[in-house]
Amino acid sequence: MAKKQRRKSESAPKPKVERSAPITKHAGWVALAVILLSLVAFFYPVFFQGQGFQPPDNIASMSHKPFLEEAFDGEGSFLERYPLWNPYVFSGMPSFGSLTAAPYTNPMSFVLSWLSGVFKVLSYYFLLGMFMWLLLRRKGLGQIPSTYGALAFIFCAHVLTLIMIGHNSKIATLVFLPLILLAADEIFEKPRILWWAVLALGVGTMIVTSHLQIAYYTLLAAGLLFLVMTIGALKNRMSPVGILGRWASFGTAVGIGYLASSVITIAVREYADFSIRGGTGGGLPYDYATSWSLHPGEISTFFIPSFFGFGGASYWGWMPFTDNPVYMGILPVFLAVFAFVCRPKDKYNIFLIILGLFALVVSFGKHLPILYNFMFDFVPYFNKFRVPVMITLLLHFSVAVGAAIGLDRLLRNAADQEKVNRRNLMIAGGAMTAILVLLGGMMMSGSLDGTISARAIERAQASNPQAAQATVAQLQNYGAGIATEVQNLAKTDFARVLVIFLAGFGLLVASMRRMIPSWVAGSLLVVLTLIDLGVVGNKVADYQSRESDPTLFAATPAVQFLQSDPGPYRILSLTQQGSTNWYAYFKIPNILGYHPAKLKIYQDLIDDKGVAGVRKSLSQRNFNILDMLGAKYIVADERTAAAVMQLDNTRFEMVHRDGTEAVLQNHGVMPRLWFASNYRVIPDNEAHLAAVANPSWDPAAEALLFEDVGSIDPPTGATASVTEYSQRRISATVNSPGRCLLMMSEVFLDAGWTATLNGAPVEIHRGNYALRSIVVPPGTHELVMEFNPDSFQRGAAISIAAYAVMLLALGVGIVRSRRGSGSGSESQPVASEA
Repeated sequence: MAKKQRRKSESAPKPKVERSAPITKHAGWVALAVILLSLVAFFYPVFFQGQGFQPPDNIASMSHKPFLEEAFDGEGSFLERYPLWNPYVFSGMPSFGSLTAAPYTNPMSFVLSWLSGVFKVLSYYFLLGMFMWLLLRRKGLGQIPSTYGALAFIFCAHVLTLIMIGHNSKIATLVFLPLILLAADEIFEKPRILWWAVLALGVGTMIVTSHLQIAYYTLLAAGLLFLVMTIGALKNRMSPVGILGRWASFGTAVGIGYLASSVITIAVREYADFSIRGGTGGGLPYDYATSWSLHPGEISTFFIPSFFGFGGASYWGWMPFTDNPVYMGILPVFLAVFAFVCRPKDKYNIFLIILGLFALVVSFGKHLPILYNFMFDFVPYFNKFRVPVMITLLLHFSVAVGAAIGLDRLLRNAADQEKVNRRNLMIAGGAMTAILVLLGGMMMSGSLDGTISARAIERAQASNPQAAQATVAQLQNYGAGIATEVQNLAKTDFARVLVIFLAGFGLLVASMRRMIPSWVAGSLLVVLTLIDLGVVGNKVADYQSRESDPTLFAATPAVQFLQSDPGPYRILSLTQQGSTNWYAYFKIPNILGYHPAKLKIYQDLIDDKGVAGVRKSLSQRNFNILDMLGAKYIVADERTAAAVMQLDNTRFEMVHRDGTEAVLQNHGVMPRLWFASNYRVIPDNEAHLAAVANPSWDPAAEALLFEDVGSIDPPTGATASVTEYSQRRISATVNSPGRCLLMMSEVFLDAGWTATLNGAPVEIHRGNYALRSIVVPPGTHELVMEFNPDSFQRGAAISIAAYAVMLLALGVGIVRSRRGSGSGSESQPVASEA
């Protein structure tokens, strides 16, 4: 009987706001102001010193600005001018379906159009904090704990550093995680059209924000929440009809939200079938997908951020590289553990625990694949994504919300909970101290020095070819130096973390003993956590002038030389910019570039680790790939250029040199259009690629096709000249003496590209593994090729209709809510200890 009485009292509604705090009337506005001021304080150089960030991923996206301007400055309607194909990277690829650029598709960008650059990205952090705070308040938490949870999430290392490394679409998409989970929770609590509309709008806008991996994880989390709540409802004997009604409301909201994103998803789904994330294998290769797997040993960075070094050469973990540790703050982790220990059977706590553990185990990827492999093999679309460690964002969310719940319980410290709180606080505090002392002792004792040194040497040899030539003594000195650096970093972090933890623990104990007001303890815990997380985040921050760096996109003498050629042509850059999209800024087409989801057949062709490869074939004096891709010029430093000339000094001519870079002209390059004398059918992908890579094959004379196109005539006297070349349209005058096979140095994509001869449709065939070809009848013809994928216009129409439905539902929901609030039915947040 006593147990039942105690459980009943613990689950009773809590007071809405702690009245001892001196700021209750406008506490909501104060909380939002604290979030905003915290961002302003941390990003002080951005707000007051004209600084910003220019990481490589930002440079890659900035490179496309002239390409977008070129498209919209063209002729025709908005839809006709919309940029769908980018001819400046990888010899041409879809820009919209690949999400290289999808302008004017995101409603959130319209709302924030008055902001630009780094300030727009920082507004995402504020919105994320606001939605986190709203979720926690709707769960019945006090103002200070809600603010604490919001700040703990947006300032944890993984989230805070997204802006610094240029992953802006990640933070823009992550904004909707707390909003969608809030709406899903509200729908299960009591289905209402207002929250149905919020969920639908959140899902739709989240997906068009374009980071589909974060959106996917968010929908997984929402589904898990509904599943946990359903199990709890069944235990509480909720009627099956009520449960099904909630699932129907949830499902239709997610469904209409998904339809609202059709402008993106239809095109992306179409492109995915042809990209390395789909292609012929149905998903990413396992090794590629799991490269950034979190090693279980790196859980130690939850407690000491620099335990595995801190990025760069000091990082001795198992990921290829990393910019930041998976650190969430020592106090948030402690408070979350406390909350989960106190109320392990609370439904929302159960959800947070499962979500956090699920994310952690999946993030282990190839290192502990007990769950990851199942997801990769059987869960739809999961194998389209890489970087398993990214899912730890869900763990960070769970910890931040759990920390807010734990802090709320401690600050309230209800009389009937005081004894339990004190006991659990001491147990959790002792355990946390023991973990810190154990990890700190391991690092300071030097017992890990040998392991760190060996890992540092192993990583150096894998990433730096020069390391293979180093002597044993040089390698040992290098490894010992890294071990010393890591030890020093970890010692500093250990001391700071331990002091912050003990100070926070002391504040909580003082608050429980009524030695200081609970609002003072809570406020000081906010400050301590911001200091802790701020120090870690600041290590990653590389501030640079926000004003355009005149050297960043300055036209080099080599660029100026290339721009003097009216084209069409492409280049192969062997400089550092060659693996980025830098040349696209100058509208110089490159056969290479940067994109995480290239066309599969093109990746096969250029991959130096595969059968063919651009640099690989060049080094082997096989110039077929270079020639048929139209690489008229090679840009390199003068030393590399001289080495290339030695491969064939009759083919390559140095036509420009300026002391820094040199430009070689490739005199064997194929024209943009040419006629083949004969063809060979090789339907098998592997055999076809091997034939392309065979140096004895002559692409000027023989075409390689995947299907029989019938007999062709010799192209004696045949001509083909390009008359128009724009992003989505290519025109040419073609004169054929008979039934001839025309090859094109254009990337083949069996979705969106159409061809006509004198206005009559003609089939585009795939040839030379990744290029286009058509059969031309006798006579003079006007060839027109256009890229007008039906997926784009169809998706736009569906999105517009879906948004109309959602906005109408939102309007109805707001009207009903206001009427309800007048009678007091919806004015209070949900009062639940969780």
